[in-house]
Amino acid sequence: MALALRDLPKGASPSFGRSGSLARNVPNPGLELSYVEYTSGVTISATTEAGATTIVTAATLDLDGQAIVVEFFCPRLDVADTADDVLITLWDGSTDLGRLGWHIATGADLSFPVHLVRKITPTVGSHAYSIRGWKVGAGAAVANAGAGTSGSLLPGFVRVTRSFAQREE
Repeated sequence: MALALRDLPKGASPSFGRSGSLARNVPNPGLELSYVEYTSGVTISATTEAGATTIVTAATLDLDGQAIVVEFFCPRLDVADTADDVLITLWDGSTDLGRLGWHIATGADLSFPVHLVRKITPTVGSHAYSIRGWKVGAGAAVANAGAGTSGSLLPGFVRVTRSFAQREE
């Protein structure tokens, strides 16, 4: 029997307590499986997708095949106009899962925040998700972040959470 909504731990699904409703390695069903910050700029020097520069990597997770959400935040992506394009990709180990974002600079340097999210259903087993970047063109591209103190940028991060669907009872 499911717990009443008022009795659920903060962030838990209404199916909390049912068989198969949680990851095998997560004792607390509070949704967040991994959260990793980076606090300094990462220069994106790669010019091919296969050789993309790693910006941040989540903790390795032992997943049970239920849907997850991978989220990336960069407080300031700097793109020189000569870099032309900067692409942000999602990886699982050495497998490129696709392009999360494609940012184009035309004629002027650009600086902007980036927040990208992707829901996926992984296979059962171990997964190591990372966010990587690569560029087209000769210009500079930097995924900037800071310590989050007064006068500095906030940290960038990758977060992996459980994706719970509301079920009608």
